[in-house]
Amino acid sequence: MKRTRWLIAAIGLLVGGCAAPPPAPDATLPADSVAAMDAGTAAADREDWDRAREQFLAAHHAAPRSHLPLYALALAEERGGCDLAAVCWYRATLAADPDAANVPAIRSRIDRLDRRLADQARDLIARARKADALLGEDIRRGPPSPADVRKTLEEAADLIGRPAQAPPATDLEDPLSAGQRGALAAARAKARAGD
Repeated sequence: MKRTRWLIAAIGLLVGGCAAPPPAPDATLPADSVAAMDAGTAAADREDWDRAREQFLAAHHAAPRSHLPLYALALAEERGGCDLAAVCWYRATLAADPDAANVPAIRSRIDRLDRRLADQARDLIARARKADALLGEDIRRGPPSPADVRKTLEEAADLIGRPAQAPPATDLEDPLSAGQRGALAAARAKARAGD
């Protein structure tokens, strides 16, 4: 029991900085769950969040009714940069032990992560709209040249924060022949005249 309390307190201080919930007096983790929690804590010490997640998940499978592995999973997900997964595990922790001593701290973390996720979603939507507007302008101007395609892809990639993956403009072939370009221009002119 003392080992379990020490283990959970260490996880709380290591990964989150908020007090870890003490186990209930009658709650004991099976030996395989304790071993997985130890391995997860060691992985968290090395900031090996993937391994920590695996071990804390194994601890949860060994003790599915305990809130302790859930809390450890939440902390590992948060520190590993997986905010959405962290929120889910924090909520599972609250469901498993709604009377835990650190419920206010967990709710505060959930609120903070929810706000951060909402901000990230708004930012991503704004970037997608800018990229869409940029691509839309090029399409309205007519068939793009290979150089225009590359430039547009680079600008769109800059807007969404990823490096451009377009091949060099010299590798792109113009998909339309001169005759097709002329037919397309004539069709556009006819459509404009009819509008």
